[in-house]
Amino acid sequence: MDLFEQCSIYAGVFLLGIFAGHKMRMPLSTLVNLTLKEPSKLVLIVRKDLEMGKGKVISQCCHGTLANYVCGLKETPKLIKQWESIGQPKVVLKAKNLQELIQIQKDAASKGILAILIRDAGKTQIAPGTETVLAVGPDSISKIDEVTGHLKLL
Repeated sequence: MDLFEQCSIYAGVFLLGIFAGHKMRMPLSTLVNLTLKEPSKLVLIVRKDLEMGKGKVISQCCHGTLANYVCGLKETPKLIKQWESIGQPKVVLKAKNLQELIQIQKDAASKGILAILIRDAGKTQIAPGTETVLAVGPDSISKIDEVTGHLKLL
């Protein structure tokens, strides 16, 4: 990565902090070190065979984001900090069925990527315990794309 790219990344993160109205909570040197590494993302994969309503999908994706964030704070705190420093990018993809989610979860685990399968409480549209969403990451974009790159956007 050349100096121009490094400065561009830092400037983008700095402006994001200003526009979001947040004070930067870490020293400049830490922020630069975090942003110069490969960018990261969190991917949420939704089962299409369940035909959940929009609100249900959003709710399940929120559960997935929070589950991976909390677990990541314990398991991969440096990745979480780096992901936070660039605005917590998230991508929502679709899978055909549960079998596809389980295979992706296994692939992610074999590469050391955090992957949590979300199960619904069963209070509205879906039966209790039904697996609805697989949350993968956050981790480097290239690593996550190795296991989710074949999926389409929701």
